[in-house]
Amino acid sequence: MKVKIALLMICSFLLFNCSSDDNSNKNTKEVSISFKNKQKFVSLGQDVNLVDELVLVNVSPKDIEWSSTNPNIAPVKDGIVTGVKASESIIIAKIKNLDKVAALTVRVGITSLYFLNSHDGLDLDQTKTRDIKPLLKLENVDLKDVTWTSKDTNIATVKDGIVTALRSGEVEIIAQVKNNEELKSELIMQIKSFGLKEINFVQGFPEMKLPIGQHYKYSLTTGESWVPLDNLVWKSSNEKIAKIDQNGVVEGISAGKARITVTAPNGVSAYIDQEIISNVPTYLNIRKPLDKPIELPQGKGYTLQLTTIPEFLSISLFTFTSSDSSLASVDEQGRVVGAEGKRGKVTITVVSKENPAIKDKVDFLLID
Repeated sequence: MKVKIALLMICSFLLFNCSSDDNSNKNTKEVSISFKNKQKFVSLGQDVNLVDELVLVNVSPKDIEWSSTNPNIAPVKDGIVTGVKASESIIIAKIKNLDKVAALTVRVGITSLYFLNSHDGLDLDQTKTRDIKPLLKLENVDLKDVTWTSKDTNIATVKDGIVTALRSGEVEIIAQVKNNEELKSELIMQIKSFGLKEINFVQGFPEMKLPIGQHYKYSLTTGESWVPLDNLVWKSSNEKIAKIDQNGVVEGISAGKARITVTAPNGVSAYIDQEIISNVPTYLNIRKPLDKPIELPQGKGYTLQLTTIPEFLSISLFTFTSSDSSLASVDEQGRVVGAEGKRGKVTITVVSKENPAIKDKVDFLLID
């Protein structure tokens, strides 16, 4: 009887232990550690809590051991890394008593944020809003980390770098890096009805002669730098000679002259007499060295530069041919590419489609 009782107790003990092991296996949770990003920028002298950069699964931040491969550059203690010297260091986060680790490259450097101008303006009548983000210069700062503030929201408000004018006056707009009061810049904006008083054309072509089939976008200036040029109306006196779209792009249609007029919403206008000339070239020259071929490495490319009369003719008005396409090919844009593993001399010829008598050629020497 005693033997049976002893055997029963042993079996019960074994069953209990097996059951405990099974339960412990079932209760074992997977742990992991990783960083949200592969890199992190830290300003010189800045302290950053890297615990916020971790993704922990079933791990307490208290169980993380921290180390830096370059403590002279970016030392770390309890997850707080400090930018000491401009360079890079790798921060290691390890779970205690486990071989689970995560690595983060920390780049230490200088950060800056400043407006390109100390003063600027916004016209109250025409636009009422202005994006001033292009006026802000950032170095090692992400634009999404910048906060915007208006010192007087009765005059103008600002959101995500967009200033909205409410009434005339002067207002200070502040751009600041989040959680860093020292890294900020101010812009004083003058809000008023500037009023558009004049429009002027900026001429880009010599005597403003435009070949048939060519396009040109006009540039305009005003007497007041802060007045926007919006909602302009463009018109051509003769669209059979020159067409103009509402973005100020003119197209030459046929030879002759047409007056291009631009008018602002308040009635201020300006005009320019546009001459359209023939697009048939009377002169063609390929820019090239004197008395020697252009050396072209195998597999590399070279784009031909043309000088024409009239000037600024479209490349599409010419054909390009190679004397030996097995050595070098040329496309319709005048791009010459040397063949791989080939050496030799090849000639590229350019001919006017409308006037085949107008042509030029250039020699290329394929080299290693």
